[in-house]
Amino acid sequence: MTHNLMPYRTAPQRTAPRDPATVPTGHPVEDTACTSLTRQRRAPGTTTHHAAVDTRPHILVVHRWRDEHALYENYIDHTTHRVTYVTTELGWSSLPPAAAGVVEVTATDDFAQVSAAAATLTALFGAPDRVVALNEGDLDTAAGLRARPGLPGQSPQDLARFRDNLVMCETVSAAGVRTPAFADAPDAAAVRAFADTHGRPVIVKPLL
Repeated sequence: MTHNLMPYRTAPQRTAPRDPATVPTGHPVEDTACTSLTRQRRAPGTTTHHAAVDTRPHILVVHRWRDEHALYENYIDHTTHRVTYVTTELGWSSLPPAAAGVVEVTATDDFAQVSAAAATLTALFGAPDRVVALNEGDLDTAAGLRARPGLPGQSPQDLARFRDNLVMCETVSAAGVRTPAFADAPDAAAVRAFADTHGRPVIVKPLL
């Protein structure tokens, strides 16, 4: 593998490593996050970043994809934006080299972990201007991150109409569209009572 100056790309160890802060990056900021030129991926909860004053917009991406499912460089200009990532061990391999900062978590649908990772990236790069998540399992996490600073994009309330099956049915019914009979199903007794009222068969679905 050719040497790559981004800290989450593993490269062969040089025989006489220099101080990483003196290594030119080809980027207006320098990498001061690593302790060696191996640039090996850090353990969960650790951070890699380029440290410098930078006024470009900050976009935070919640990234669980791997391979070529989400090539963010194709739709986000990483030169005009500082793009940071919260990802898992599997997600590292598909992160773009131009990422400004990365924090690894064990699961991107664990809001507590992702929220802590986002706080770390916010401390380093400032509050994000946008939060992006493309995987359906991460939409709720991203909406929760947006809600606290009031960022644009889907809020938890907006997202519920597309993710929460009960809210979805209530929204469609309130708009005057015909729907099958539906009700919340918190337990088996509620399902039996619904079947006794409306007949069988009955379809029981998870809320999300």
